[in-house]
Amino acid sequence: MAGKKIDIPSVRREVLELFLVGDSDLIVHRFSKKTMDIILDNQRKSVKGRREDRDPAAEFQEARHLRPDGTDGFPASGLRKAAKEAVTWCTGISKKIVSGSLFVTDADGSNLMRIYTEEEPVCVCDPTRIGKFPNKVAGLAYRPYFKNWHMKIRVLFDPSALSEQQVINLINRAGMSIGLGDWRPEKGGVNGMFHVADEAETRSLESRRSSKKGRKKVA
Repeated sequence: MAGKKIDIPSVRREVLELFLVGDSDLIVHRFSKKTMDIILDNQRKSVKGRREDRDPAAEFQEARHLRPDGTDGFPASGLRKAAKEAVTWCTGISKKIVSGSLFVTDADGSNLMRIYTEEEPVCVCDPTRIGKFPNKVAGLAYRPYFKNWHMKIRVLFDPSALSEQQVINLINRAGMSIGLGDWRPEKGGVNGMFHVADEAETRSLESRRSSKKGRKKVA
């Protein structure tokens, strides 16, 4: 080791705040403990008695990600994962580089990105298959659909690995080819698509955001 040159470059950090604008309905599906128990019972081939009656309203509420202030959110980890998966459409960069140089939170720093919308989420019942092959379980899911949605996010990135424009391009690619939530493009669907707001959209959203307090938790 004597005489060997060690090069540890300094870490650079830049922060970028962006609006994401939904291009299709966002389907949110937080797994409740009850849902996970059902999946585990089926995968373990447990002996079950009479099935419990379904409560669509309760399942709809349980499927929502609620922030401490009662507003709806979506895990920032989902957007970061989408950005990593979008590397498939890029050249000269790997998922490992993105994983170590791009981090996402809500604009307020929390790990649940707030969903801004002027409409209450709609409860929709869809047939689903949950779990891993070959033990997928068929059933129905009552999930919230968000229409005309947007989010304001904070992106921490390493400018020595990605430029500001490359960050925007990568997130735009994630919005088109990967998406967020259930039935997204990555899974063969068309929901949860989005794009980064341009300057005109950003000004409009900032104006709307400052004039509205946002939707509160539904009792």
